[in-house]
Amino acid sequence: MTYYMIFFLAFFIIGMIILLFTFNAIRRSKQSINWPTTDGEIINSKMDISTGMNTGLEYYDPCIDYKYKVQDKEYTSSRIYFGSQIGSSIKIDKIKTLINKYKTTQKIQVSYDPNNHKLSVIEPGYHRELNFGIIAGILLIIISFIFAKL
Repeated sequence: MTYYMIFFLAFFIIGMIILLFTFNAIRRSKQSINWPTTDGEIINSKMDISTGMNTGLEYYDPCIDYKYKVQDKEYTSSRIYFGSQIGSSIKIDKIKTLINKYKTTQKIQVSYDPNNHKLSVIEPGYHRELNFGIIAGILLIIISFIFAKL
């Protein structure tokens, strides 16, 4: 097996995995529109800043944690919406908007999966960040076929 075939397999498999995860997130995001809702509360709202080990670049992520109850059992989550963690490091304005929108101790409505109460979002529905996963997966698969032809 040549190095090109190894690269082909690696890029192809990674691309397929990204697409599978993205399509699953898209499916759930569309389902979340019809999920039941319950009262919740923001328990933490801040922006996490980390520095890349090798690059020295700063990465930004929203850190919004909330709690909610379903059938007298309390749950916590940090999922804002499906896709909220994709590419968040480059959208500092969107992160600041989310932090300002969801303040600690604020009362909110939480949409939760009726079959898995641990799975929840505070902004149900499809969001554009999921497009990034589709694009990344397709690009990796295209690159894998370039390696296969070498």
